[in-house]
Amino acid sequence: MRKDSGLDPSNFPDVLFRANEIAIANWEHASYGQAAKEALESYGVFEKVKNKLVIGENISQTASYVYSGAVDVGIIALSLALSPTMKEKGKYWLIPQERHRPIVQGYGITKFGENSPSARRFYF
Repeated sequence: MRKDSGLDPSNFPDVLFRANEIAIANWEHASYGQAAKEALESYGVFEKVKNKLVIGENISQTASYVYSGAVDVGIIALSLALSPTMKEKGKYWLIPQERHRPIVQGYGITKFGENSPSARRFYF
């Protein structure tokens, strides 16, 4: 959430009840959206806040809702919350990983990057 929101993310999930709008990615096809929905369900608040949800098509769009101030709270990827632009304007609280299933992601290395040490350091 934005620093200027007046909300405290460490009061999760209670902070959701003070928010007017909450952004999460679409749980139908976005892994971070699935994790967000699972976390809300694990806290027993999904049904109570679902009318406040603003659904982003993906995690980047969801983060843009938070960054722009279009929503009060957003559940986004930690990597986006820690990005320089978000750190400047926002604050975050990390949802414990046991509140949702692991987020499994894939990747590929293009022909262009196959000899790049930077690209290959993520390859197991």
